[in-house]
Amino acid sequence: MEDIVIAGISGRLPESNNLEEFWLNLFNGVDMVTEDDRRWKPGLYGLPQRNGKLKEIDRFDAAFFGVHPKQAHTMDPQLRLMLEISYEAIVDGGINPVSMRGSKTGVYIGVSGSEAGEAFSKDPEELLGYSMTGCQRAMFANRLSYFFDFNGPSTAIDTACSSSLLALENAFNAIRHGQCDAALVGGVNLLLKPNTSVQFMKLGMLSPEGACKSFDASGNGYCRSEAAVAVLLTKKSMAKRIYSTVLNAGNNTDGYKEQGVTFPSGEMQQRLVRSLYQDANITPEQVEYIEAHGTGTKVGDPQEVNGIVSVFCQSQRDPLLIGSTKSNMGHPEPASGLAALAKVVLSLEHGVWAPNIHFHDPNPDIPALTDGRVHVVSEPIPVRGGIVGINSFGFGGSNVHVILRPHGSKSLAQAAQPSVPRLLQASGRTEEAVTSLLNNAQQHKDNPSYLSLLNDVSGVPTAGMPYRGYALIGAQGELTEVQQAQPTPRPLWYICSGMGTQWAGMGRSLMQLPEFRESIQRSDVALKDTGLCVSRLLMDADESTFEDTVHAFVGLAAIQVAQIDMLQKMGLQPDGIVGHSVGELACGYGDGSLSHSEAILAAYWRGRCIKEANLPPGGMAAVGLTWEECKAQCPQGVVPACHNAENTVTISGPQDSVSKFVAQLKESGVFAKEVRSAGVAFHSYYMASIAPALLCALQNVIKSPRPRSARWISTSIPQTDWESPLALYSSAEYHVNNLVSPVLFQEGLNFVPDNAVVVEIAPHALLQAILKRSLKPTCSILPLVKRGHANNLEFFLSHVGKIYMNGINVDSNKLYPTVEYPVPTGTPLISPHIQWDHSQVWDVPKVEDFPAGSGGSTSATVYNIDMNPESPDYYMIGHCIDGRVLYPATGYLVLAWRTLMRSLGAVMEHTPVIFEDVTIHRATILPKTGSVQLEVRLMPATNRFEVSENGNLAVSGEFPTHDHTDILAVSARDIYKELRLRGYDYGKTFQGILESNNSGDYGKLHWTGNWVTFLDTMLQMIVVGLSGRSLRLPTRIRSVCVDPRLHEERVNEYADDQKAVDVHVNRYLDNITAGGVEICGLHATVAPRRQQQQTPPTLEEFAFVPCVDSDCLRTSEKLGDQLRHCKGATESQLIGAEAEKGLLRLLSVLCGLELNGNLRSELEQTVEKERDCLLQDPLLNGLLDSQALRHCLDTALENSTPGKLKVVEALAADGHVFSRAVGLLNIQPMLRLDYTASDVSIDQLSAHQSSLEEQGISTAQWDPLQGPATGSLDGADLVVCNCATGHTANPALLIENLTSAAREGGFVLLHTLLRGDTLGETVAFLTSQNNQEGLLTQTEWEELFQKASLNVVMLRKSFYGSALFLCHQRQQSPQDQPILIFVDPTDYKWVETLKVINKVSIKLKFTISKLQPSLRWHMQHLANHLVLLLQVCIHFEYNAHISNSNQQLIDMLKSLPYNNFFFLSFLIIRCHNMGEKHLSLLRFHHDINHANSVYIYIYLCLMIFLFICSNSVLLYIFLFYVFCPSVAAPLDSIQNLAAYYIECVRQVQPEGPYRFAGYSFGACVAFEMCSQLQAAKCPVEYLFLFDGSHSYVAAYTQRYRAKLTPGKESEAETEALCAFIQQFTGIEYNKLLETLLPLSDLEARVNKAVDLITSSHKNVSRDMLHFAASTFYHKLKAADRYVPASKYHGNVTLLRAKASSEYGDGLGSDYKLHEVCDGKVSVHVIEGDHQTFLEGEGVESISGIIHSSLAEPRVSTREG
Repeated sequence: MEDIVIAGISGRLPESNNLEEFWLNLFNGVDMVTEDDRRWKPGLYGLPQRNGKLKEIDRFDAAFFGVHPKQAHTMDPQLRLMLEISYEAIVDGGINPVSMRGSKTGVYIGVSGSEAGEAFSKDPEELLGYSMTGCQRAMFANRLSYFFDFNGPSTAIDTACSSSLLALENAFNAIRHGQCDAALVGGVNLLLKPNTSVQFMKLGMLSPEGACKSFDASGNGYCRSEAAVAVLLTKKSMAKRIYSTVLNAGNNTDGYKEQGVTFPSGEMQQRLVRSLYQDANITPEQVEYIEAHGTGTKVGDPQEVNGIVSVFCQSQRDPLLIGSTKSNMGHPEPASGLAALAKVVLSLEHGVWAPNIHFHDPNPDIPALTDGRVHVVSEPIPVRGGIVGINSFGFGGSNVHVILRPHGSKSLAQAAQPSVPRLLQASGRTEEAVTSLLNNAQQHKDNPSYLSLLNDVSGVPTAGMPYRGYALIGAQGELTEVQQAQPTPRPLWYICSGMGTQWAGMGRSLMQLPEFRESIQRSDVALKDTGLCVSRLLMDADESTFEDTVHAFVGLAAIQVAQIDMLQKMGLQPDGIVGHSVGELACGYGDGSLSHSEAILAAYWRGRCIKEANLPPGGMAAVGLTWEECKAQCPQGVVPACHNAENTVTISGPQDSVSKFVAQLKESGVFAKEVRSAGVAFHSYYMASIAPALLCALQNVIKSPRPRSARWISTSIPQTDWESPLALYSSAEYHVNNLVSPVLFQEGLNFVPDNAVVVEIAPHALLQAILKRSLKPTCSILPLVKRGHANNLEFFLSHVGKIYMNGINVDSNKLYPTVEYPVPTGTPLISPHIQWDHSQVWDVPKVEDFPAGSGGSTSATVYNIDMNPESPDYYMIGHCIDGRVLYPATGYLVLAWRTLMRSLGAVMEHTPVIFEDVTIHRATILPKTGSVQLEVRLMPATNRFEVSENGNLAVSGEFPTHDHTDILAVSARDIYKELRLRGYDYGKTFQGILESNNSGDYGKLHWTGNWVTFLDTMLQMIVVGLSGRSLRLPTRIRSVCVDPRLHEERVNEYADDQKAVDVHVNRYLDNITAGGVEICGLHATVAPRRQQQQTPPTLEEFAFVPCVDSDCLRTSEKLGDQLRHCKGATESQLIGAEAEKGLLRLLSVLCGLELNGNLRSELEQTVEKERDCLLQDPLLNGLLDSQALRHCLDTALENSTPGKLKVVEALAADGHVFSRAVGLLNIQPMLRLDYTASDVSIDQLSAHQSSLEEQGISTAQWDPLQGPATGSLDGADLVVCNCATGHTANPALLIENLTSAAREGGFVLLHTLLRGDTLGETVAFLTSQNNQEGLLTQTEWEELFQKASLNVVMLRKSFYGSALFLCHQRQQSPQDQPILIFVDPTDYKWVETLKVINKVSIKLKFTISKLQPSLRWHMQHLANHLVLLLQVCIHFEYNAHISNSNQQLIDMLKSLPYNNFFFLSFLIIRCHNMGEKHLSLLRFHHDINHANSVYIYIYLCLMIFLFICSNSVLLYIFLFYVFCPSVAAPLDSIQNLAAYYIECVRQVQPEGPYRFAGYSFGACVAFEMCSQLQAAKCPVEYLFLFDGSHSYVAAYTQRYRAKLTPGKESEAETEALCAFIQQFTGIEYNKLLETLLPLSDLEARVNKAVDLITSSHKNVSRDMLHFAASTFYHKLKAADRYVPASKYHGNVTLLRAKASSEYGDGLGSDYKLHEVCDGKVSVHVIEGDHQTFLEGEGVESISGIIHSSLAEPRVSTREG
């Protein structure tokens, strides 16, 4: 009898979404039982706090399983889980569930009940009938059989805890006895209804601690748990993987037991187990491990284990291993058997027995645990490969045992690296599901068995799994693609190309594929009599090989046949075939009407006959004419030969005539280009002379012509003649006719369906551009090979993947060596990696949904007060009053409390309660024996309760509902502002409240020793908490108690040497306590206020902050992938992307354009033709399709006239905002929307006319680039314009005219692309031929808005550079102009002017060349007065050449006492003669760079930043670009240089904290200084790095080192000095190299460098230049060797140039600073490149960032 095996498995278990997580939890000893309120509040009804719960039970992919939403909401979550995991279990076995439809497969599900059914059907008024089919236990099996279309037995089984293992036993025996061929077995359990747990608790079965302590002495019951597990059972011959073989399975029942029905019978368990092993001829010694039922109960464990011992441990043997998964996850009752099976299967797969937890002390009632016969697996133990048994016992006496044998296949070994990339296909419900599966496969790329299984299950119909993707495992690049496929089946069409596709190297890379190679070898056999060997021809071809027509035709045909062979091997059969010219031979082969040898030999003879015909020189050319135009214009002798496309024809004729005609067409502006045809005028009248010879030859090849099928569309016979004898057969006559007739390719393409997947069969994808122009955009056009591609093997495989991705099933496993099934043990599971569409949340019953868990709204809850001695209520006998036992008044309250908690599903012990207005109406007398019934009713509408006895009201009361306001801290300043508004104008002495919460019941009071002010402050505290703003005066106090000694003890220290005491206000007790004072019963009376005495409150500050989100859509993986494809796609990757929508398709179409003189015009025409690509592009429309548009519209709507909104959209035909905006605005039910769509002309809106009318949108003519809005268009509340899809020639005019349409106070909404981002630059290039004047940065747009009197109120900017600006038109008001003060006069009277000017912007302007020696005084004088001008923004502007006079400025700056400065923004030195900038630099540094300087001055690309704060801490900026260190500075290493500068800094500033910055190479110095100061425990407050880091330096030095010969220092010296010289001169690099390299040593090269520089700069010091040049070289050497020795623990701010240099590429956004920093790394991107980012706008950005950083509180390293 054939073995029955476990072939697939899946599950959800506590804290484990899949079996992979489950194994990790098991192996790591994780306790999967948790305490939380996912089902009910811990401790409800006195239940144990802990239980095992699944992570997610409210998610379900209803659409995939064909479940209607109404049905899904009332379907038992257990059944929802079973549907998903059953599918996963089948797929886990490597079986496509579609292949099992209609099979004799059984379904056996173990399930004990449907608690959800009870909840979903509790209200008969709401029943729809769906809960019947969704919750009946029979449906747990029947629904699965229905969905999968299984025709075998379908049974739900309930034997309590043994249900699921009994289901496995039933399935095993059903397959064994032929009732079914395979079976799906499942078990499921969810804990939804707490009452069920209460019953188990009352029976004494549950562990109070909520833990199954299996086999442990402390075992005291089990913990309930959830689980859902499904396994696929099949015959061995059907299995692709085998987890284990089921050797035997059986069940029995305890029968009658004196101890009761729930008492386990060890004897019956033994009897069952013994009989099963005897039947299977298995001796006890062969058994290695028993997975026991092992619930951890006092009775159950000894009964079970002692029975096991009596069966397996009666002879000498190794200790028997036992375990129980219940210790790890709790007891999932009906699912426990399969949960145990899952643990066993996973242990066998991983080769390790998973350990039990909670086992510490062996149960003394199980002697075998202590004498060594049985060993509990409490730590991972290797699997030895013996027999395994699994127990499962129901608490009603149903016992089941299953015997398993581990799969004997070899374990997975490390596979050899595959020689060719492996194509992997995957389908899924969502894009994320497919991506996840492909990523997982990449992790197992060396496991062909796993990859083969994944491919086997990939062919699910796209209607169910709409997303498809592929990956090339082992490819040179990460080739992965995912897209949504069409839900309906698509036809597959082959296009077989003709001449012109041959090229040297074609087919070589594909020879690595066995199927391709074997097909080529079959071609060799066919040609053996001709002496031609195709395989050798392809492998040895050079550029001239295929000039020979025989070689060309044979090579072309052989490759096409081999491609068709490979596709056919993968299960592909075309629905249609079209051939171009000689490509019809491949059509015949693909159609089956030509054999392999016939097709190859026909190509051979075609070529040979042409070659031997000695035809006159012929030529062919492609021309941009229609077929009719071509026939009319062709000169004598030239004929139209191939009708390729509507306006593309190939002409043929004499060489000279063709060349002359081509020249004429080019002159007249018509596209024309000669094509290679080996000097033959194919398809011309020249071919007629060849026909007889070719016919004779082909008749010998095609001896018995076969009929052509209807799928082969002829391109050599007009459609009118398709019924002629010539057209019916693939005969010699047909193929001769093909040679002598025109190619009617365009006519053939007309038959290709609109949704076809079109594959070009050719050695090179020559026809892609033609196909894309001729076929509908809905077709997917895919090449297989491309001339000159770097890796055509990967190209071919990736496009086979695209065929699959477009909805055609492909069996790519056929391309690779056959994987032997079943796969080896250890092959990864598939089931954990299947993801569903869980976007929808479905109903799950809650505690309150169960009748027993709720008191209902007004229904009574009855309590029996039993006074018998054994009753828990008997203690009340002690409540005896006046000789009678009365029910305590508090007892009524507890009953009401308990009832309230039940109605809320809350736990009494954890939930506070308040009783109010309690009235005791009568007493209840308790009898000495017997009971009394008390009824409690809750009335939710009034929050009242009533307790009654025999219908008589005993007690009533109320549960008040108080709104608990969040407690907020209020400062003393705000407290006294509030009190002042109420009329209390307290002076400082009476402002004693230091702090309070917002409710006024707690705070701190100031204690000064003055009892008067203190007691008054206490009274103030009472007022703070009162509502309203009336003035209240104290009129009565019940009591005041003061204890001075206690008061002194309670006084505490407060901030700023103040003393304080805590104050508490209790409004229930009507008292206030502070320190040793208690005031009770204060009565304050409202007093009239004298309004004239109180000035109205003044609004101190009202600041508008725009709402900005600069990183929208970042979480959209789809848009991220789209952007990556657009940015990173090579031409080869774009081929086939025409099936995409949007920009990707447009780029793909453009890649098909021919490179010729007409490229520009073709580009324009193509972009215009494919304009819809831009209009539909998901990236361009990303913001409009997101919530960002709604946010903008809502803002405009909320700030416009209520109830109506006038909207005008400009350029609406392309902008198309109306299609989105109207729907969003019409959400407002009472809004009267007046929406007008306008464009340059009304005609442009005609295409949208029906849509506009349907939405009630009017139309108008307006061109905002020509003039302002007029007539009905002005006065709009909102003006909308989307200019992201087109070029904006004049943005300033556009904004001005858009603003004209808005009313005063109206809004303008602009959607556009930004300069500096790839998307914007690309679209601008495509739409404006690289004229990018209209493409602006965000800052430039904002400047235009400012000029047009628009305030940006909202900005939504995508991560890829599109932006939505919502602007508000402000009222026009004269702006304050800055006062310009000329300070050149030496009388300095302008200083007096400054003293009287306030709150204005001042520009001080003077000429540096006119500086007088007395300027030092005037600058100091100004600095001393700056403190007086706190609200004046002072901007120093120097207009001058930098010349020797800058020494005067330097001297002046050095002498300034910086502690006199309050604020100096920055100093701008404008240099008119840029050629001298570096020379001036050197003089500057040479003179001031001394250790005893007041500052270390660093020139930073024409900027000097001086940041000076109140404590005089300086910011040191280190430049290392052309920086000349002083002579004393060591240059042997960055570390020593940094140490030297630390000493320099300490002479200026002995103590920290320090602030440092470094630019470019100086970043290394600054970073190392901070690291060394950190090691010395000196505080560093800030570190700013300007476009540099250790990695940036390394990238530069490595690049320049790469040019050098190792060991040749002369080359390194030359390279460094070339870079140095080019800072000052324009001498070309090569000339410098020729000059410097031959020199003898560094000294000679430095001298030569000085000569070269001083030849053009006469007045520069040679000594200074010599020093600078030599130190520059040594600096490079030091930087090249620099590696940070340790991590820096502080925070770093990197200001990075946006246009990254070649050194910055690949370093990541933070230049790899995260590798050497533990603290926070903040990255700011500044416009510009490595040099220009320190100029103009970049400087302003940097200044703002540094100022903001210095102003804000520091983030500690720990926080960072």
